Amino acid sequence: MRDALETARVHGVQIQFVRATAIKDFEAIFAALAGSHVSGLAIGDDELFLSASAQLASLAAVHRVPAIFQGAPFARAGGVMSYGNRLAETYHQTGVCSGLILHGATPAQLPVYQATKIEFIVNLGTAKSLGLTFPPNVLDRATEVIK
Repeated sequence: MRDALETARVHGVQIQFVRATAIKDFEAIFAALAGSHVSGLAIGDDELFLSASAQLASLAAVHRVPAIFQGAPFARAGGVMSYGNRLAETYHQTGVCSGLILHGATPAQLPVYQATKIEFIVNLGTAKSLGLTFPPNVLDRATEVIK
């Protein structure tokens, strides 16, 4: 959070951190964000949020809050965009490590994996409904563009 605050200060941007600890918190948070006319929302990488991708995308659309999240299901469910690891690759690597453990490997013997396949998905339909446009060079970098 310190790094984000410092980067925002350098670029003259104001940011605010909002915390949700349960799905029941989402509606009130989005209503408050919409009421404060935020320019955008970056949703943190958390299992709570990942399990509720469709609900978060829906709330963002209903409250007209442009949002980005790490999982492809978010953008495919109507979020403006997503950027993050390909979940299928992450789950595959988890399975590989589980197999090694089941065959007797110790934690010290397990390889360290770093994601090599990143997805950047832009949902142009949602962007258009929010009055947002993307420069061509941004769309060129997207791994998927939903029209």
